[in-house]
Amino acid sequence: MIEVPGLSPGSEAILGQMVGLGSSQRPVFLEKLVQTPEGRKTLAEAEAITDAMKERFGTDDLRNKNLG
Repeated sequence: MIEVPGLSPGSEAILGQMVGLGSSQRPVFLEKLVQTPEGRKTLAEAEAITDAMKERFGTDDLRNKNLG
């Protein structure tokens, strides 16, 4: 079985800031995110989760009802 990692608390807090942003504000937020070590770590964690989900379930789209 492929283990799907979780986000660290710091990365979860950083990504949680995006929830309240409008679609026009998100690119600016991401541009700032990649300029910091914490931001790059957050994006690397998110990518690792996405990669593990694709490997384990064949998709990273959790709306797919046939993941079992």
